[in-house]
Order: sequence, then C-alpha cells, then structure tokens
Amino acid sequence: MAAAIEIGGVTVQATQGATLTTTTGDIVNSTIEGSTVALTAGNNISNTAVEALTTADLTATAGILDASVVAGTTATLGAALIADSSVFAGTDATLTAAQIAGTAVTALNDAALTGAVLSANAISAGNDATLTGTVQVVGNTVDAAATA
Repeated sequence: MAAAIEIGGVTVQATQGATLTTTTGDIVNSTIEGSTVALTAGNNISNTAVEALTTADLTATAGILDASVVAGTTATLGAALIADSSVFAGTDATLTAAQIAGTAVTALNDAALTGAVLSANAISAGNDATLTGTVQVVGNTVDAAATA
C-alpha cells in the first residue's frame, strides 16, 4: 500500500508480506499483520501496531511514536525519534534514532539501541544488550543474560 501523504486508520492482514509506504506523510492509527511487515513513512509512524511472523522493519523520517511492534525474529526501527513504544523480537531488536526515550525493548537474543540520547528505556535481552549514546545515556533499565 502506498500513499503520497498519509495512511491512516487501516487494518492490514496479509498472509505474506505487508508493505506500507508514504512519501511525505504519516502512517497513523493502524494495525498491520503479515509474515513480514515493512513500514516506511516520510514523516511519522504513530499509534500503530505491527505484528510480523518473522521480520518487522519500521523507518520514519521524523518519529516512531506510541508504536507496538512484535516480530517473530528481528525487529529493526529507525527514525529521528523513537518514543513511548514497545518492541518484542524473537531474536534481535535494533533501534537507531537521534533520540530514543520511554521505550520498552525485549529481545530473546540481542538488543541494540544507538543514538545521541537514550533516556528512560527498559531493555531486556536474552543475550547481549548494547546501548550506544553519543551525547547522553540516562535513566535506562537494562537486564541482559550475557553482556550489558
């Protein structure tokens, strides 16, 4: 599904892959399920639930806000801001943003958060948890079975 400006208020249940893309706008108030799920927004992904049997890939130019992501294997999120969201990955979770705040991340293998500011996140990893902040890493709770 593709739109120039906004995709909003949709429910997508795909037996195979589900791909939603906006060139300049948001993906909002939506639920997307599929064997793989890929969301690309020219602005924000907000108030959106994603459930993927294998991989979930979310990319937003501005923010990923108040999102719920469940991936059977890997979850990959990238944006300028990731906030107030939850991520579960059956294997690895990778989040990259200038700012990541108030987000719960659970990965049964590795969890990696990279950004300038990492603040008030809860990270649980079955193996390694890696937090790389170039400016500030503060108020995060990390639980890792191996290396944190």
